[in-house]
Amino acid sequence: MLLDSTALLTRRHLCTDARDGAWEFAYPAACVGGAEELEPDDILLYRHGEAPAAALTVTSGDSGGGGTSSGLVRVPASEVPTTAPSMVVVTYGNGVPHALKAIQQSGLACDVIDCPLLSRCPAALPPLLRARGYAALMLVDVCREGGGPLPHLASHLH
Repeated sequence: MLLDSTALLTRRHLCTDARDGAWEFAYPAACVGGAEELEPDDILLYRHGEAPAAALTVTSGDSGGGGTSSGLVRVPASEVPTTAPSMVVVTYGNGVPHALKAIQQSGLACDVIDCPLLSRCPAALPPLLRARGYAALMLVDVCREGGGPLPHLASHLH
């Protein structure tokens, strides 16, 4: 099961009160050598200190595409830069802009991973976590209490 949040389609700001426009970016064009859509095992990495439009699409495969003028970059988990903050939040859907906003407001150095595959652990996630060497992982499930799909990730990643 893949999640596609329609609420994110009309969102424009991370901080609505500030009207920052940080969630306004062009829909990415097709990757060089890749497709327009995410593969089921792809995840998106929002690196600390970078705009949401600079998110990396991380694949589990050996070959990524290049960047395009829209900012989309598809890279294998093994080729993601290893310089990272010590903490990462893994979430999905509406949890992504909420996590980015909370990090921005708190001043914490933290990456955010969008994990749209909810029925199992995406193949790109474990190698990305190992490559980036995070000391702390927080799973943020935006689903109702007790009904969320992320608890199975904790046991799989352990």
